[in-house]
Amino acid sequence: MKRILILLPTLLLVLSCGPNCKDFKKGRFKLEGPYAGDIIVERTDAIQTESSVEGNYKNEFFIQWIDDCSYSLVLKSSDNPSSISLGPQDTLNVQIIETQSNKCLTVAKLDDLRFEVSQVKMND
Repeated sequence: MKRILILLPTLLLVLSCGPNCKDFKKGRFKLEGPYAGDIIVERTDAIQTESSVEGNYKNEFFIQWIDDCSYSLVLKSSDNPSSISLGPQDTLNVQIIETQSNKCLTVAKLDDLRFEVSQVKMND
């Protein structure tokens, strides 16, 4: 019985330390990392827009949240199709694996491709 009383608080602490993904469902974010480029992301309930800071392109995606920390993106439109390697039938699966106060680390997967990108929440 003593073991259960000792293990229970530890288990609850571990379970509560998971990423707080809800703060990253909507808003405006700057991408960081080797695969990020100069991209600003704006996310609503249904659409994610990715724009080049330099204004070279703008891509729109349909977004579908699978759970609080996982979502999929399907290309809706692009004003510069050569800027993106996704076709209209491709689904990019994204998982938030870590969160900090205004930053989350994501892993995106498409077929055999896998890359990590940080998203920093911007103040509007």
